[in-house]
Amino acid sequence: MKKQYRSRLMASVHETAEGLHEAGVMDKRTMRKFDDLCLTPASHARSRKKFVTC
Repeated sequence: MKKQYRSRLMASVHETAEGLHEAGVMDKRTMRKFDDLCLTPASHARSRKKFVTC
């Protein structure tokens, strides 16, 4: 499933955090906090997708 970000700015922040996580600089717990901050909730993403396709 494609990630849906809250905004373009949050996409950039999240991609930077992913790089830090992959490099071992950021732990999994902190990465989850960035997920919560930057990504749209799954239920919101699904309802938005249904709205767009109707």
